[in-house]
Amino acid sequence: MSCQLPETSVAQACAVALPESQRPAYDSKDKPTRLIRRIQQMCWVTDNERDRSIFVNFLRSTSQISSEAFDEIDRKSTQELFQLVRSVLRRLTRAKVSRISLERATTQSFDACSEAYTSLPTEAQRTLWCVIKEAFSPFNINARFDSDQFVQRIELRELNIHALNLVANKYIYDMPYTLPDEAILRKQYSWKPALCTLDPVLTKLSDYATGDRFCTWMKRTSMCTFLRPVDGDDQSYSCRGVHYVVSVPGDAMQCTDSAYYQHGVDAYFDKNLNYVGTNLCDDHGEFQRVLSSFMTWATWSVHLGLVHALVADEWNYHFCKSAGSDHALSPLVNCLMLGTSESMNLGSLLLANNIPSSIPAVVSNITPESVQRLMVEHHDNVRSILHFPTVKRLTDNVDTPMMRTLDMWWNALERYVEACVSNVYPTDTALREDPRIVDFLVKIRMGRIDMRTLTDAITMMHFNNVVHETYSNSQHTDDAIKVKHTWVCHKEHIVPSVYVQDRLIDLLVGTSGESVHYSTLHVCMRPDAKFKDAVDALRQDMENIAKKIDRHEKTYIRYLHPNCVACSITW
Repeated sequence: MSCQLPETSVAQACAVALPESQRPAYDSKDKPTRLIRRIQQMCWVTDNERDRSIFVNFLRSTSQISSEAFDEIDRKSTQELFQLVRSVLRRLTRAKVSRISLERATTQSFDACSEAYTSLPTEAQRTLWCVIKEAFSPFNINARFDSDQFVQRIELRELNIHALNLVANKYIYDMPYTLPDEAILRKQYSWKPALCTLDPVLTKLSDYATGDRFCTWMKRTSMCTFLRPVDGDDQSYSCRGVHYVVSVPGDAMQCTDSAYYQHGVDAYFDKNLNYVGTNLCDDHGEFQRVLSSFMTWATWSVHLGLVHALVADEWNYHFCKSAGSDHALSPLVNCLMLGTSESMNLGSLLLANNIPSSIPAVVSNITPESVQRLMVEHHDNVRSILHFPTVKRLTDNVDTPMMRTLDMWWNALERYVEACVSNVYPTDTALREDPRIVDFLVKIRMGRIDMRTLTDAITMMHFNNVVHETYSNSQHTDDAIKVKHTWVCHKEHIVPSVYVQDRLIDLLVGTSGESVHYSTLHVCMRPDAKFKDAVDALRQDMENIAKKIDRHEKTYIRYLHPNCVACSITW
């Protein structure tokens, strides 16, 4: 079977899920209630006969199943139809990633992004936004939701596919438990590790199920940025040789399927970062439970809620609204917006919504209410995640390959931003006399109004892209396909059922589009003589970081190479 659906097949497949007759007329006086009701019923109400009919019609509209399977569609059970639908949706994901990667790599218009942020939406856009908000029930977690301001780059057929994905998700936990098979998963996703940027140290490990291997994983992932020194006066810690702890709060994550362990754990390490133990009642699946709890908590609170929703989207939005594309500092932030034009709050459709079969509910086995809490968990302490000097202080300057790599990145980006800011504002007084930048800093709640604060804010906006790469990278995808990396832990089998793991891999693959990287940042910079020296210095810093990573892959993190870190991410 072909790995990609032809464009005509995509259109046909999507039209079946929501027939043409039920698509809305773009009339502000006539809300598209039929479409809204249709999507709501599909996503919220489990009706086996109706869902079966949706699956059958969808499969009949595609050319991506064998003739034998096509002839037997009417005789197949709902579970068998589900498996066929998932196989087609999986190929749709791969086709979409290829298209998005091409578009993002060639999108370089900051003015277009700024206009999309600040211009009033058309009647058609308002109608579509009405459908999204009422049918998918997204969480209002940033300013663009409240203002109905969004970038328009979505079609109705995409909404239909999103709805179909949510319908299929309802049946994942109903499927009988089946052990994941790496060979099958690799084939399903046409996964070619040789074409990806992987961590050579982690790739050599067969799993992370021993203290030593788990510690290696911890030191080379974002988990080490959450290490916190314990109170030396607490005898319960000191007698066990505990020096550091990573705490994952379980009370914020309520699970839905009792076959899987509840999230939440404290993992302990000694002063040399050797594994000591946990606060779990038993050690069954101990390391997988720590890993899955951390990835669930960090993904939805840091990766989605902070990195994507708050900084990559809302902070950019406020810069455009407050400062504008004609501001002297716009060349400094224009690259951050390149990916924004590729999406219209799509995270809200499948990730941040109240629908019980949303992606977080499936891949992490948590309730929509838990996702909503996690999404805003770090909004009041952005510095503890994105201001690296603060991160180092909180970890007591712990030394790991990940921390060393992030330190190089922060120093380079801070020098670049500081040079540009000081070029525009000679003093704090000059900055405070710029009402547009003052309004920007107030809107993103930075507190002080001075050059140091502005430098920190824009450096964090750039560093946000580096932190994003620690959560969205090929190593995580490769580990998921090898079932070394899961976001839930089964009470009996440890690893999740293949249907749950498949949905996780689909998520990781589906969010892996590319954009302009920091190694070629100068390509998308506006010509500006004032910043030439700063840009040249940044380019040199990127070359130095690249050389260090190339020469010392064990000492630093390969997937944080300037050739891998995108200048822009999309919400």
